[in-house]
Amino acid sequence: MTNDGNVTITDVVLTDALTGDKWTVGALKPKESHTEKTSYTVTAKDVTNGKVVNEATATGKSSDPNNKSVPVTNGRTEDKTTGSGKPAAPKTGDSTPAAQWILIMLIALGIIVRRAYRRAR
Repeated sequence: MTNDGNVTITDVVLTDALTGDKWTVGALKPKESHTEKTSYTVTAKDVTNGKVVNEATATGKSSDPNNKSVPVTNGRTEDKTTGSGKPAAPKTGDSTPAAQWILIMLIALGIIVRRAYRRAR
């Protein structure tokens, strides 16, 4: 994730709903980035459902004394599975494989934080 705003975000925590992983990032200064990686093994239930759905959330506090909250929209991915229990190979217009979902979430968080702080200016 990237803090594209103009104030430091503190107490940043990233949570992966699918794996249960939780990372305490601490603070992100303006223009500073942070990346985490995780993995997930596709289950028989995922194959039966034909997809893996995951949602990542992030929280943090603004260092701006007039606006302490940092609005964040959760990142969500849905990846198709094959009968082999592996994510389906990506095709044009398909979701990215499940192993790359967290990077997408972090990029989305950076965009959302940037927009929130641009509105606050």
